[in-house]
Amino acid sequence: MMSVLLIAVAVFTYFGAISLMVKTWMSRNTYSHGFLIPMISLYLVWLDRERLKDLPIRPSIIGGMLGVLASCLLLITGMVSGVSMVQQISLLILIPSVILALFGPGYLKVLALPVTYLIFMVPILDVLITRIQWPFQILTATMAVNILNILGVPVFLSNQLIELPSGTLEVAKACSGVQYLVSITAVAIPLAYFSLHGTIRRVGFVLIAIVVGIMTNWLRVVLIALWSYMGGAVLHGPMHIFQGLFVSIFGFIVLFFISIFIKKAFPTPTITTKDVAGNEVTNVAMPVPQINGFRKAWAITFIVLLGVGGYIYLYKEKPVALKVPLEWFSPRIHGWWVEKNLDSIDVPFAVVGADEEIHRIYVNPSGRKLHLYIGYFESQHQGKELIHYTLDSLYSNTKEIKIDLNDSKYVTINNAIVRSGKHRYMTLYWHELNGRTVANRYHAKVITAIDGIIKGKTNGALVVVYSVLDPQDDREKLLNVHIEFIKAINRSIKEYLPST
Repeated sequence: MMSVLLIAVAVFTYFGAISLMVKTWMSRNTYSHGFLIPMISLYLVWLDRERLKDLPIRPSIIGGMLGVLASCLLLITGMVSGVSMVQQISLLILIPSVILALFGPGYLKVLALPVTYLIFMVPILDVLITRIQWPFQILTATMAVNILNILGVPVFLSNQLIELPSGTLEVAKACSGVQYLVSITAVAIPLAYFSLHGTIRRVGFVLIAIVVGIMTNWLRVVLIALWSYMGGAVLHGPMHIFQGLFVSIFGFIVLFFISIFIKKAFPTPTITTKDVAGNEVTNVAMPVPQINGFRKAWAITFIVLLGVGGYIYLYKEKPVALKVPLEWFSPRIHGWWVEKNLDSIDVPFAVVGADEEIHRIYVNPSGRKLHLYIGYFESQHQGKELIHYTLDSLYSNTKEIKIDLNDSKYVTINNAIVRSGKHRYMTLYWHELNGRTVANRYHAKVITAIDGIIKGKTNGALVVVYSVLDPQDDREKLLNVHIEFIKAINRSIKEYLPST
């Protein structure tokens, strides 16, 4: 009964984070294996049930509760700032912390594998995947071209582009195969644990799984190239998704047969324990000491989770309106005037769900045109966020620069050269958070979380100044033009946006 109550209050507190996790599993093919992870983890726990029965229960209240409090703080921070990843990581910290608090380090040691395995249900590896996607695009294209050359297919390689007589194939980010390595590894770990014995064999099998995933993607690209070379059309839509799933499905089949081969080729010797008389000894359950502190640890954990769940349920951010509507923003500023007002749909870097926004083209006497976009949120919550994955094209190409606002005050903003559609853009952007100019998006998230927890305010704005970058443009001069324009509009922006 106590366990049921604790699980119920944990689900109540983490319902939002769990919902976001399930949504990820349902919407992203690369994490569709997430539905299996909790079940596999529970099965791993069940396999260790006999070992757990023999362990004394020795709650570590201080260490466990520190972990529980840390996880709850992360949960609140992620909820207030609208960062789903932080909320999901919080759950990964909560589970071992509760085990430590209620049962002690002995249980946590035995359950290390099933607890650690839960990492695969959270897209925590996305940061690593993003960093290695480009090298894997190049590697996949190179190896595919080498295989095609062996097969006698005339082909030319240009970075990630595979040029065939029938057309050009691009090994895009989604085709790098990196994302499918997560699902293959997630399957390889329990397969190694169930079918193989010994740390070396299990680790070796997981490494083989990664290699199989990489090589299977090469094969997929080769097959697509051969299909195109023989006159077939490049597949799109659901069939394109199937091409990607080929990496996982074929990889799983190969791994299954490899595990059988390793098990038969390297059988594990049976070891029995005998007593002095030579009789085989069976495991005898050790006496379990009296449970000291379990009820106390349970009560503290229950109260903390219930309190945090209540806070999350009752929390409501306070909308903060602009000082002046953005539509009144000055049409003439220090030698610049509005040439045209545009809809936000015309902005390649517009935020999703802004409460107020403007998009204007300003022009100066020399004919230079600059775009100004301001998107303002009166409040933020999950799904309505100032910092959003739709702006990844900005984030991935950003470098920070300092500019002088002519009043002995320097501010840091972001500069990025971004390709969107047929054009490349020179962009400068930053976040305005209650009078603070913040460049770094992670810093902005932290500020938003702190303001949300302390003041109940999560308002903020994204300001973007950009122009189309032509090949003949002098980038340094164009950058200076953008900076001078920002200096001209900075004071006006502060007059419209809230400062406290």
